[in-house]
Amino acid sequence: MEGLDGLRRLEILDLHGNQLRYLDNLNSLESLRIINVAGNVIRSIRNFGPSGLLSLVELNLKRNRLRNLNGLEKAPNLKKLLISNNELQK
Repeated sequence: MEGLDGLRRLEILDLHGNQLRYLDNLNSLESLRIINVAGNVIRSIRNFGPSGLLSLVELNLKRNRLRNLNGLEKAPNLKKLLISNNELQK
């Protein structure tokens, strides 16, 4: 996602209802606590960066096209994960 690099103090990011295909390149958002990207067409979570999103506690991924949850290991403090209505497989 481009254009967010300078927002280091941003705590809440709401991009629901767009046509986003990927959730990526958020590693510069060190203070980010809540992300809402419900109602997009996201297929994968990519590149939370080497240090990850350590402040992230809530992630809403409802109504997307996720096939797996790879990448979430980079958000070790996540407390709330909403993932209904996706294409998750075993």
